[in-house]
Amino acid sequence: MKPVRDKQSPFYVSREEFKDDQYPDFCSLDNGFVLSASSVRDVLFFARNETLIKFPDVFLGILASKTHINTKLDPSFGSQALEPNIHSCEVRLSMSTFTYISDPKIQWKALVNTTQLRKCLVPDIDVVVPKQTNNERYFDQVLQYLHNNETLCSSVKDKNYNVFVVSLISSHVRNYKQRNAIRKTWGSQHLFLGRNVRYVFILGKVEGEKEAMTQELVAKEAQKYGDIVQGNFQESFKNLTLKVVLGLKWTTEFCSDAAYLYKGDEDMFVAWRNVIRFLLETSDKAGKEKMSRFFVGKHGRQSKNIESEESILRQ
Repeated sequence: MKPVRDKQSPFYVSREEFKDDQYPDFCSLDNGFVLSASSVRDVLFFARNETLIKFPDVFLGILASKTHINTKLDPSFGSQALEPNIHSCEVRLSMSTFTYISDPKIQWKALVNTTQLRKCLVPDIDVVVPKQTNNERYFDQVLQYLHNNETLCSSVKDKNYNVFVVSLISSHVRNYKQRNAIRKTWGSQHLFLGRNVRYVFILGKVEGEKEAMTQELVAKEAQKYGDIVQGNFQESFKNLTLKVVLGLKWTTEFCSDAAYLYKGDEDMFVAWRNVIRFLLETSDKAGKEKMSRFFVGKHGRQSKNIESEESILRQ
């Protein structure tokens, strides 16, 4: 945003107040913002010697720039203003937002009304699942395929090489680079020790005008590689469970002849030769009957908090 130099404007800022022709990125106070507590001391230090500007959000942006703070602009802050007649399904997508009303009691009651929130076009799973023992109607709605390849497993025509393992990889819709890295590395081969592996990336969706390009790129990616399965639910941490359920649904419908299902994420590395060898050797020892109901992996425990890149490496 550029400073207004028209002296008649209420937004006028002189060259003495701010000399540059472009403001640094700043977060609007109308919709709230989050600042790391460790940065407050530095911001306050520079505030003592910086020319005051009557617009506090711009002033904070200038201080953030001087202290080399990484300013991230997220549309979830203020994505929808809180008007008297606005529906709670629209407001729930915003982290904090401007309100045109003096007493938001009616809107607040609507936002905490789980009965109403369940009626949203794509309700959050934590609103639906805890108090709904039958998820069938919800699943019918959100587990629709926006992108799919029904023939990914059936394209293995040679009966000697039927799909042994179908690999379901949860991936964020925007993370094309991670998916492509997998396609070029541990997902580049399909045959190990005479057994066939097929790879499927499970995605949610993003909406809005700014995300239209993302969806277009996913459509091109799905057409090019044929390994994208995208569900009709929002990409969010709360909806990771839906990705798993979508993968199970897809497997039963389009890859039911696979002997095993592997579930992983885009930030993993899989040594498939070792996996296949383990399955073959375990099958020989346990017998096919026991292997027909088989669930193996590392014992689940409470995850460590990941606070930095170094903590990721340590884990």
